[in-house]
Amino acid sequence: MLNALKCAQRTVGAPESGAQSWGRAVSNELARRDPHWIRTGVAVKPSYETPELEAWLKEKRNEHQVRTAERLGERGYHFHFQIDERHFFDHKKGQQQTIGLADGIVSGEQWELKTLQSGNGKGSVNSAFKSVKKKEGVDVFVLDNTESRLSDQDVRRWAEEYMYSRGISRVLFLGNGIMRYL
Repeated sequence: MLNALKCAQRTVGAPESGAQSWGRAVSNELARRDPHWIRTGVAVKPSYETPELEAWLKEKRNEHQVRTAERLGERGYHFHFQIDERHFFDHKKGQQQTIGLADGIVSGEQWELKTLQSGNGKGSVNSAFKSVKKKEGVDVFVLDNTESRLSDQDVRRWAEEYMYSRGISRVLFLGNGIMRYL
């Protein structure tokens, strides 16, 4: 339980002592975590809306999303992958349309995962933010830098710049040894 509390404090940016004013933020953060993880510290495995979705995500080109969900599970989040698009017929346009949805659900919130792997620095972060902006109903954007050679400091600086210019208010940054809301 103490490790869960410290993890939640670090995630919301609260100091470990003398943080009376941070109580609600820490409490809300703990409410997002899996109760079994809080008691035991055992990682939470992601779940999947359908077996077909699980198989598709575990293919080589999509396994980075599964790894990010597993990293979240190590920190107590139960990530439930959902089908991330909805199709409908637009009668005005006379054609089929697709709306992008968040990758999954954590404690009733819609979460979108982006894993930076390689790329050209600031442009990779910009592309991640552009793609999230096109998704409908995203509550939390998870930006995972653990597989990238980019420095956490640079990625966080660029992410803070783009989150305001793109109107994305909740970004959870995963870096090398750090997890924190920006």
